[in-house]
Amino acid sequence: MIENYDSVDVFVGVDVDKGEHHAFALNRAGKVLFDKGLPNDEGKMRAVLQKLKQSGTVLVIVDQPATGEQGLMVALVRRLGV
Repeated sequence: MIENYDSVDVFVGVDVDKGEHHAFALNRAGKVLFDKGLPNDEGKMRAVLQKLKQSGTVLVIVDQPATGEQGLMVALVRRLGV
């Protein structure tokens, strides 16, 4: 169960991989806001998330691969308050 689901404006799914992730974001109306590769680079990931935050409250779902590669993305999301 997602707390405060009704307050989410942007839904983001991130498929984490070692070299490059793939992120897909859409707003509550179903409009695609982002759908492309995302380098495993904190600055670039931060820029995308900050841009998405301009559309409102963001919910990020990060897959949990056995390799633990999701660490940077999860840490960044927490620091940004997403």
